[in-house]
Amino acid sequence: MPDDTTLFPFAHSPEVVQVAFGPDDTLYVAANTELVNLWAVIVSHWPELLGVVLGVVLLVALVRFVSVMRRPQVVGRVYCRGCNYDVSDTPETCPECGRALAKVPARRGRTRRRRLVRPAALAGVAMVLYALPWFLGVGRDWPWLAGRAHWYSSDAVTWIRDHNAARYAPFIAGGTELLGVDMAKGTWRRIAFVDDTFAVGLEFELMISPDGRWTVMNDRGHTELVAIELKRGRVIGRLEAPGLPSITTVQRSGWSGMAGFAPDSRTVYAARSDQRQQTTALHAWNPFADEMKQIVEVSSDVFKHPQITMVESRGWRVIPTDHGPAFLSCPSMYAFISDRIEKRQFSTAVLFDEQGEEIERFPLEFQRRPWPEVRADGAILYLSGQPPRPWKYIVGEGATPLALQAPPLGSRPYLDDLLLSASNSHLMARAHRQLLVWEANHGRYLGGVALGDHIVSEAAFSARGDRAAIVVQEDDGAGGWDMRVRTVMLTDLPWWPAEEVQP
Repeated sequence: MPDDTTLFPFAHSPEVVQVAFGPDDTLYVAANTELVNLWAVIVSHWPELLGVVLGVVLLVALVRFVSVMRRPQVVGRVYCRGCNYDVSDTPETCPECGRALAKVPARRGRTRRRRLVRPAALAGVAMVLYALPWFLGVGRDWPWLAGRAHWYSSDAVTWIRDHNAARYAPFIAGGTELLGVDMAKGTWRRIAFVDDTFAVGLEFELMISPDGRWTVMNDRGHTELVAIELKRGRVIGRLEAPGLPSITTVQRSGWSGMAGFAPDSRTVYAARSDQRQQTTALHAWNPFADEMKQIVEVSSDVFKHPQITMVESRGWRVIPTDHGPAFLSCPSMYAFISDRIEKRQFSTAVLFDEQGEEIERFPLEFQRRPWPEVRADGAILYLSGQPPRPWKYIVGEGATPLALQAPPLGSRPYLDDLLLSASNSHLMARAHRQLLVWEANHGRYLGGVALGDHIVSEAAFSARGDRAAIVVQEDDGAGGWDMRVRTVMLTDLPWWPAEEVQP
C-alpha cells in the first residue's frame, strides 16, 4: 500500500463488511464480530455478588456483637452513645470523649440480651436471604435482567479464549457492530451492536441518512432491516420480511436492497423480492413512526431482472446488486431491467411515475458491472464499451457520449465499481487492485493509486470526493485473513498519467 494511506486496525479483528461516509465525511464501518456483554456476565454471578453483600452485612453484625460483649451496661444507668461511658453523674458533657450530651442525648443501660437482638436479627436475615434462592432452585441465568443493559467488550472475548474459560463461552455473542471513525484523530468508537440474530451482508451498502442522524443495514439473510440512531447508538426500528425465506441462489426472497432516503430523512426505501411470485416491490419504511407502505411492484424472472432507481430531491444514488432490484427514493422511478443477465448483456430503462405507472422505456447500453451512477441533476451516468476501445461516458438518454481518458489498467482492464461523489465532481472506479479517479463533468483522468497485493472487497467515496475508504484483507500470519479499513487521500497522490489507447 502507498505511504499516503491510513490503516484502522480494529483490535478485535472483526469481519469488516461495509464502509460509508456520512454527510460530514465521518467514516462509518459495519462489521460482523463477536463481543461479550459484561453486564450479562455480572448478572450471572449474582450468587457471588449476593454473598459479598450479605458477607458485609454479617461483618457489621459481628462488629456490633463484639462491641456489645466488650461494653457491659447496668440497667437504669445512663451511658454515652459514643464511647459507652457511664455519664449518670455528668449530664452535660461526657468526661471520656467530650461529647455534648445536650446535642446527642445519652441512653439508658439495657441487658446484654436486649442489646444483641438487633445484630442477631441482622445476621439471621442475611443468612436466610442467601439460602432462600438455593432452596427455591433459582438458576444463574436471568435473561430479563441480563438484557437490561449492554456493556460490550471485545477484550473479554480474547481473554476467554486465551484462558480457555469455557464457563464464559456462552456469553460470547456474534452480531453486527457499527463503528464510527474519527478521521482527524485516527480513533474509532463503537456506536451500536446488533445481536446474533443479525449479520450484515456484502450485497448492499451501508446507507447514512442525508441529515447524518441514522443509518439502515440489511442482514446477509435478506430477512431484516435494522435502523440505528447514530448519536446514541439506539436501534430505532427492525423490519422483517416474513414468509419470504432466504435461499442461496442468484435471486433471493426477502429484502433485496436499499434504495435511499426521502427528502425528510425519516423514510427509507427498500426492495422486497418474492422469488415464488417472481415479483419485486418497493416499500417506504418510516422506523420513527413504525409505518411501511408499498409504492410499486414489478415482475422479474431469470432473464429480466429489474433494478429500480428513484430520484431524491434531484439527487440520485444507485445501489449495485448481483441479485434483486436496486431502488432509490424519488418522485419518479427508473427500473433498469437487465436482459439475458447470465451473459452480462445490455439493459433497458423503464420510467415510472409516483403511482408506479410506466411512462416510457428506452435501451441503455451498459453492462452489469459497473452499475451506473446518477448525477444530482437526474442524468444517468454509465459506461459503454471496454478497453482497448475508449470508454464512453453517457450522460442521460440521447446525450452526446463523453469519452473518458483511459487509465493504465494493465492486463485486467475492467472496472469493478463506479462511484460518484456526493458533490458530483469526481468519479471513482475500482479496477482489480487500483483506485482510479476522473473529473466527472469532462471525463478528464486525474490519476490513480495502487492498492498493493491486498484483496479489496468494498470501497466508499467521501462526500467531497477527496478521500476513499476501502476494505482490504490481509494475511494474519496464521493461515487466515484479517479485514482492515484503509483510507486513501485522493488530493495529493502520485497520479499516474493517462494512457494513449487507440480506438
